[in-house]
Order: sequence, then structure tokens, then C-alpha cells
Amino acid sequence: MTQILHAGRTVTDVVVAFDVSWDDDLSAARSVLWTMAVTSQDGAETVELGYRRTADGFAEQYVHDLSGERQQTVDEDADFRDGEITVRFPTSSVGVATTWPTWRAVICVDGRDVAEHVIAP
Repeated sequence: MTQILHAGRTVTDVVVAFDVSWDDDLSAARSVLWTMAVTSQDGAETVELGYRRTADGFAEQYVHDLSGERQQTVDEDADFRDGEITVRFPTSSVGVATTWPTWRAVICVDGRDVAEHVIAP
């Protein structure tokens, strides 16, 4: 069973980054999606930052406003190593969510959530 060993975030004026490390070999997966869901104080709004790889390599990187259903594809900006990923997004794409308190990392393998870790303030 996959476990998240560490999940973190970094916010600057220019870039928002999340990093996740895990303890399982995901190389046999057809698709792996790493997301960071950022939720507002009152829980009414959520922005999802996502990065997907398939067996062929990079597939997509996006910012998805789950409250308003707006999704923006952004250029790939990630460092991927065995058991660890760091993904960067333009702060302007993430918007006000950079100030929200709860960040939740999820690893989804072949369409199934396999690990979760909450980063609280």
C-alpha cells in the first residue's frame, strides 16, 4: 500500500510549489496523478493543483477551480525522481488560494486514490 512520507508547499510572489514523497514503486502504473487540493477557511472553495504522468511520460499539469469549474492547463514545471516529485505553478494561476489554510496531497494511481496527506496550518 502506498503511503505519503512527506508533503509540503512553498508559496512565493512568483511560484507556488508542492512536493510529495512516497514509499512505493509506481512505475508499473498506467497513470499517476499527484494533486494538492487547497481549501478556503470556510470549506466552500477548493482549488486543485495537479500533475499527471502516464507510461509515456508527462501528460498534463493544471490548476482547477472546483468551485467554479474553471480549469487552466499550465506548462510543465516539475522535478520527478524515484519516490519524490516537486511541481511548480505560476502564483497568478493559483490566485487567492495561496492564502488558504488547508492543503491536501493525494496520489491517484490508475484512477484510484491510494494515498492522502493533509497539510494544516
